Amino acid sequence: MDECHSCDYTSANGLLNGPPFPPGNLRCLADTSLEVSRNVQRFNGTKLRELREQAGLTREHVAIAIGRSAETVGLYERGKVMPPASLVAAMADELGCPAGDLFTRVALEAA
Repeated sequence: MDECHSCDYTSANGLLNGPPFPPGNLRCLADTSLEVSRNVQRFNGTKLRELREQAGLTREHVAIAIGRSAETVGLYERGKVMPPASLVAAMADELGCPAGDLFTRVALEAA
């Protein structure tokens, strides 16, 4: 058994079927400086529309490229429906931009 002397946490040898913690290598989270990001990336339909228009493409063109209807692309652009990751990548390819360009950083509210 290895112990964290700052918080009295005791670990069991073979945790998760792995080897025992080497002496001195067990670190208590209280002893570390962890910063949890409160920012996430969220799909941005407005950016999809802007990039599509900048590329001179119609909704129909993008729809054909991703195998969906123009109405569905419109739903993505208005933020009514979130596209799956595979379609975000396909749309980005068609628009000639990185998939990250279709996302916006959003701050999470504290719980």
